[in-house]
Amino acid sequence: MNINGTFRFHNIGQGLFYSGILNKKEPKSHDVFSFVYDCGTYSALYFLMREIKSFKPLLPSAGTPNKKRLDMLVISHLHDDHVNGLEYLLDGVEVDTVVMPYVDDGLKSLPLVESAGNSDFLRTFYLDPVRWLASRGVRRIMLLGAEDVTPEGKNISLYQPINNDDSDINVDPESVIHIDSVGSTSIIYLKSRSAVSCRNYCWEFKFENLKLDPTVIASYKSIVEDYIRKYRSLADILMDKKLTGDLRAEIKTRCGDIFNRTSVVLLHRPIASDARVQLSLCGYYTPYKYIDNIAFGSVLTGDVELKKGESFDILDATVVKHEYSVVQFPHHGAKNDYNIEYFRKLPVVATVLSYGIANKYGHPHGKVLCLLKKFSLVNERQAFDYQIFIFD
Repeated sequence: MNINGTFRFHNIGQGLFYSGILNKKEPKSHDVFSFVYDCGTYSALYFLMREIKSFKPLLPSAGTPNKKRLDMLVISHLHDDHVNGLEYLLDGVEVDTVVMPYVDDGLKSLPLVESAGNSDFLRTFYLDPVRWLASRGVRRIMLLGAEDVTPEGKNISLYQPINNDDSDINVDPESVIHIDSVGSTSIIYLKSRSAVSCRNYCWEFKFENLKLDPTVIASYKSIVEDYIRKYRSLADILMDKKLTGDLRAEIKTRCGDIFNRTSVVLLHRPIASDARVQLSLCGYYTPYKYIDNIAFGSVLTGDVELKKGESFDILDATVVKHEYSVVQFPHHGAKNDYNIEYFRKLPVVATVLSYGIANKYGHPHGKVLCLLKKFSLVNERQAFDYQIFIFD
């Protein structure tokens, strides 16, 4: 089996839009598997729209007139600069599988409170992301990190077998906790460390996220309930910019960046340990490289924020085995000492920092740039592309 994987950190500024296309070429066939990790920006939407427009023609036909197919969409977390392009991305596109973090019922209002956008799409999406995606015809939605929660009052400790049917995506049965549905869309609750694989493409996707302390969720609910008692309803509060700003500030002070911490971390790589991998890279500060015969993976981290002593099992294993990676440094290069300490230890070919040139947050932080090795910058002007070739 000959496979060519083409991957891109798109140049959309302050946000993240990553895409992958796996091409399987055999004597009598040519198949494609496509996936996206996040699709949003705080920079001008022009940059994101431009990249979405150039990406969608690369998607395979869905078999329906004027429709394209996206096999897997991964949403790292529910912040504007990671999701506000989904409406455009999914226009005319059929999605097979979505992977996203489970949102505890107590935190359902948090995306609305934290959102800086005022589009009809974001308001509708944040009210119920699962239902919005189901309304777009997504075949199944996998919610990651649900083992310590009870969605909608159901006992999710009861294992139910999963039917992998004819999808290209195989779900590890050991990862599945509970299966539900919204209309014709299957809702699959997964453990916080889970895996899926492409049965026809010799490729695996490993997911992991951090779980929130229940006291943080309780603290958030208490803050919001306090504001509602003082200022009528949450809808009224969100109509007032000053009140919303005060509420955000109190939540951040007492609870931290809740959704950033639970970002879905993804490691994807070829499955076959004896595959001959040839890698080519091209990016800013990373001259064109061609690397042969290495064990290789790609690491996507959203805006994850580690605390002292925390780590990810799926990434720790790569350090032990000395598997090399292209790594997205979390949170656009924001300074977090434990992020720097942890991610700089990973054996990398390149560390990618996605940020906006004129962003107001000061990303990337100078300390991050000083301590990282082999970094590449992605912004409105510069993308980062690489390819992996696998030969029998």
